[in-house]
Amino acid sequence: MTAIDLVRLYYHKNNMTAPTFRLEYIYTFTKTPNHMRKFLAETAAFRALCGEPAAKGVYLSDSMKTLINKGGDFAVDYAHSLIKLTKEDFPDPRKGSKCDWHEHSDGKLCAKEDVEPYMTS
Repeated sequence: MTAIDLVRLYYHKNNMTAPTFRLEYIYTFTKTPNHMRKFLAETAAFRALCGEPAAKGVYLSDSMKTLINKGGDFAVDYAHSLIKLTKEDFPDPRKGSKCDWHEHSDGKLCAKEDVEPYMTS
């Protein structure tokens, strides 16, 4: 199991998405292309689209507004994730095949995985 697989499993089991401080940390200390960046941006977009607002009419926290206002890679990845999730009927990035989140540099695909309850519920 790769690091991204463990993170996705942890986020799924705990029904959580990336908090702003984690997004900012990852985007500060990693380069693109990066599956962890993509995953965390998608979880943030998923929360914005499918989660409950903090209050009536409050869809973004002040910390998220600040991060988006900084522009850069995160703002672009976040916008891309919002579009992707909307066009693909809001798939939860914490679920589904782990093969979607890593490279097959040796050309070999992952062994067929059994569907675990966490992948569909």
